[in-house]
Amino acid sequence: MLVYVTVPDRETAYELAQDAVASGVAAGANISGPCHSVYRWQGKVKSAPEWQIFFQTSAFDALASHLARLHPHITPCIIGMKLDAGLPAFLEWIADSGAGKC
Repeated sequence: MLVYVTVPDRETAYELAQDAVASGVAAGANISGPCHSVYRWQGKVKSAPEWQIFFQTSAFDALASHLARLHPHITPCIIGMKLDAGLPAFLEWIADSGAGKC
């Protein structure tokens, strides 16, 4: 799976990525940013700079639970996307990484 997560700053992005990979709930992570998000929260339209993390994992539930415990937002953006296709060797690397088997 590819798991998309947004966080408020670069430091949080690196901390969550490092921790998820070290803890074994993600095979890897790609960090991108900053970007600018526009969203509705508590009835108001807001905007804020954010950073994006794309995790590779074979265990969405374990990764999502792990990230939700550490994420600074009350309702974090954690979205899982099943991969229909990919370079077979890369998909095997994700499966063989032990992600989610901790």
